[in-house]
Amino acid sequence: MRVRPQALTVCGLLVCLGTFTATAAEWKVPDEDSWASFRHTPALTGVTTAKLPEKLELLWQVELGDQIVATAAIVGEHVYVPCLSGELVCLSKATGQRVWTYKTVEKVEPNTFAPGFKSSPTVTADAVYLGDEDGVMHAIDRRKGTKLWTFQTD
Repeated sequence: MRVRPQALTVCGLLVCLGTFTATAAEWKVPDEDSWASFRHTPALTGVTTAKLPEKLELLWQVELGDQIVATAAIVGEHVYVPCLSGELVCLSKATGQRVWTYKTVEKVEPNTFAPGFKSSPTVTADAVYLGDEDGVMHAIDRRKGTKLWTFQTD
């Protein structure tokens, strides 16, 4: 019997503060209202002081397939979603539209797979850091979605 995993959906249960435009103000530095890394704080508390609206409202959803096994990071007006397909997808928090997509490899050869992301990203003022399942650490430009550097671990 073949079991097919359910398609995972990234949902925007976030308050829309306006329409999306890529201004410098929207690329804010992570702060206490951001969820810039796994479990939010260096102590991994998983707790935030950010205030939620009285009533949560589904604003958007994005289909990214059966490939999300780690948590997304949220900083400013952007959501960073790691995928098993080897993509890190940056979405607009307001609309769910793709801003950019970074890939672990340029081209996937036939009968092979791109090294996927099974861990959560960490977002800083200028970069997104993330390791892939082949042991490569990726530093990605936060605004452009381009490679800053990679490092092969042992």
